[in-house]
This record gives sequence, C-alpha cells and structure tokens, in this order.
Amino acid sequence: MNQIHLGVSLSAGNATWSELRDGALLAESLGYDSVWSPDHFLTSAAAPDGPYLEAWQILPAWAALTRRVRLGPLVTPIDFRHPAILAKMAATLDHISDGRALLGLGAGWYEQEYTQFGLHYGPPAERLGRLAETARICRALFEQKRTTFRGRYYELRNALAEPKPLQQPRLPILIGADGDHALSVAGRHADWWNGFGTPDDVRRKLGLIRSAAEKAGRSFAEITPSVTFRPVVVRDRPADIDAELQRVAQRHRLPKPDTQWMVAGSAREVASRLRDYVALGVRAFIIQLRVPFDRESMERIVREVKPQLESTAP
Repeated sequence: MNQIHLGVSLSAGNATWSELRDGALLAESLGYDSVWSPDHFLTSAAAPDGPYLEAWQILPAWAALTRRVRLGPLVTPIDFRHPAILAKMAATLDHISDGRALLGLGAGWYEQEYTQFGLHYGPPAERLGRLAETARICRALFEQKRTTFRGRYYELRNALAEPKPLQQPRLPILIGADGDHALSVAGRHADWWNGFGTPDDVRRKLGLIRSAAEKAGRSFAEITPSVTFRPVVVRDRPADIDAELQRVAQRHRLPKPDTQWMVAGSAREVASRLRDYVALGVRAFIIQLRVPFDRESMERIVREVKPQLESTAP
C-alpha cells in the first residue's frame, strides 16, 4: 500500500482564533498529515471586508498546541516579507514545532492586498524573478553557515542565519504555481509543488515541472506533487447536488457556491475522481476549508477516501 499525504488548509478569513485552534486540533486527531494556513490580509474577493488573522502568528501557535502534524503557509506571497526574514521565521517555526515546518512560497496574485497595504505588486516576470531568488536565498540560509547573494532583486552580504532548521535532511520548500513560467520556477527550486486543475491540466503541469527540473540537473523524483481541492463529502449523494452546494455556500456566508477546485459527492465518488491524479504520480492532497469547517467532510476524507486511494495507488 502506497502512502498518501493528506493535508488541510484552514482559511483564517472570517475565522476566530478559537475556530482555527480547534480546527487544527481536530485535523491532528483525525489523522491528517499536515495543517496549512493561507497567507492573506483580506478575505475572498467575493466578500473582502471580513477579518483575517495573520498566518505567521497562527502557525507557531498551532506548533505549540500540536504534536505530530506538519505545519506551513499555503502559500506565503514573497513580497509580503523580505526573504531573509522569511527564512528566519521558517527556521524558528521548525524549532517551535520540533522539526515539523514546511515553507510554502508563491508569487502572489491578489493585487488588492498589495494596493491596500502599500506593498509593491510588480508585473508577473518580476514577481516570478523574486520567487526564484527567495527560494534560493531561503535554501542557502537554511544550509550554509554564511550567505552572500547578489541577485537582480535581493542582496545579502555574509549573512549569518542561526539556528538552522532542526529537520533533516532539509526543511522542504513548497512552491504553489500555476502558469508555465511559475511551474518552471517550481521545477528548478521546489521540494514540493502544489497546484490544482483537471487531471489533464495537472498532467501538463507535471510535464513542465519535470522538464525544468531536468534542465536544472535535478531529478523529478526529488519533487513531491500535491493537488489542492475544496471537498464536499456526504454519506449518500443528494438527489440535488446543486442545492447541497448552495447550502454549503450559505454556511460559509458566500453569495454563491465557490466551485473552483471543488470535488463533491459521496466518498466513493470523491475517491474515484482523485484516483485520476494518483495515476499521474500525485501522492499528496491538500483540502481547503473555510469556517465553519466541514467536520463531516474532514472525517470522510481521512476515514473513507484516503484508504481507497492508498489501496489502488501504483
């Protein structure tokens, strides 16, 4: 039986600390392998005025409360923090969690956040260049005694970053990427890639990542591919699935169902859809949840869907 890594990303949008605390503890008790916090300053574009707690304050609090699950941001937009500071934050999280940190990086996409908070939002080529340099800087600071780096966007001079992360052989860097150029960055620098899309979309993206990795002299096997989706898992498929999704939207205070990346149905139906990704070599799935966190779906994903995937994984 091949192991499937199962993570859950708990959005802080409109969530209280007690909801986030209880959600992480529930995920650990159910057997999830990782818990992630999206790094945003604003809630969804559909309802942007709600509260949003800061991800890098949530993560060490989770680390102190949990004992087993891995923890990280999904993902940190690289322009929110200087890469050297980000590396220090990730290494500190690794110590608080006793070696369970994951560093998720992304180029950023939600321009409204940048505008409101006075942050620089450059064109795609610049943001991707910064992403690549950030990954290189973080890896160097994690592993080298001192780091000197001169790039197009960042410069470090004999930088000392101590203590190093606890975990061995290395603190994994996940890159969330969708566009072709971003996928190339992931192929060159990521330990994990996280994405979304249909199986055909993911097949194409994995091909681009493989090509970029091989051109950089890396083995594609060094990269863990993960796919993210929004689950609605029920005991029996409702006669009217659209009505069920509308009820889900109402629970999350959304004007209409957020069907992007959604996988809905019975546990058997959800497992059937996810097997298409497993056949492509995907060995990790990260579900995305908003408050109120859907406990039924969380439980059924672990107890009913995951065993079906592991029993048929090649």
